[in-house]
Amino acid sequence: MGGAPWARARAALQAGGGNAAALRVLEEAPFLVALDPPPRPGAPPGDLDAEAKALLHGPCHNRWFDKSFTLVVFGTGRMGLNVELSWGDPPVAGHLWEYTLATDAELGYEGNGDCRGGVGPGVPPPQRLHWAIPPEVTGSTGGLLGSREGGARPLPELRARPHPPLPGGPGRGGAGLRPPVLALAAALGDPETGRGRRRALLQAALRQQRGQRRAAMTGAGLDRHLQALAAVASQLRLRPPFLVEVLGQPWALASSPAPRAEPPLLPPPLHPAGGGFGPPHPDGYGVCYARAGEGALVFHVCCRASSPRTDARRFAGQIWEALGELGELLGGMRSYWEALGALGEDWGM
Repeated sequence: MGGAPWARARAALQAGGGNAAALRVLEEAPFLVALDPPPRPGAPPGDLDAEAKALLHGPCHNRWFDKSFTLVVFGTGRMGLNVELSWGDPPVAGHLWEYTLATDAELGYEGNGDCRGGVGPGVPPPQRLHWAIPPEVTGSTGGLLGSREGGARPLPELRARPHPPLPGGPGRGGAGLRPPVLALAAALGDPETGRGRRRALLQAALRQQRGQRRAAMTGAGLDRHLQALAAVASQLRLRPPFLVEVLGQPWALASSPAPRAEPPLLPPPLHPAGGGFGPPHPDGYGVCYARAGEGALVFHVCCRASSPRTDARRFAGQIWEALGELGELLGGMRSYWEALGALGEDWGM
């Protein structure tokens, strides 16, 4: 839905009566709770693929995408968050969610499943919101949501550190493949390049990616500079050809970690399963990775189902293969992450 139809629909709802009161309750609430059925009929509890899709976009009738976050509780008893991105990047939302779950586990429950403690006298009872949606509103929301296809696949058990680097994975503010990564990719595809040379190139690529990531974390990332230049140009009403060309280029891949608290706040059976976000471009991917449980790493790969060029399951399979190749390159050590330590670098946050 474009801005103008949305504004007209909102104005119609604010015209008065029960619609205006119901809309005011929603807009003034700090967050929302959505009670959803199981994400996919017949799917077993813990189907990460189905849950990821439901949490990312879900049914539009109970999602408020400009709200700080929506707590989604499935009929299976599992739950997760849909977070508005401007305040809640994956690391922020991940830490919030883990702290909430840890606090809940500490408070505990009674033997019959009830929460411990009593209900405060000032807590109002639930109230139903009443709506009478006029035709001009229902007619303007037909194209409100597009369809996105998400794929989540737990990868092999790895002993992960809080934020391990992934060669070639451009994150927010650290986007772009530099010569060390390209040289490594060329060496991996060249059967004449020996293991020693490949290991040296991997070490150089990881060192470069680490510096690039740290620069992004301190505001020195490439996209931060472009955003600042774009803001100045907008204020001065300028359209520099360089900015027009660069900002008009599609960013086909967005990736971000969702690092866990160290030491973990929850025991292994209760570790969150990470999170994810949509692609930055109709023909792109959104990729988020996180540690989930003891020695496990989970990737969330998302793309649009309408794109003929992308496939979330195919991309997840390619990540799986790439990690296998790196493990083989590093000499069959117990895990890729232990091998990073053997390279003589500190890859933690």
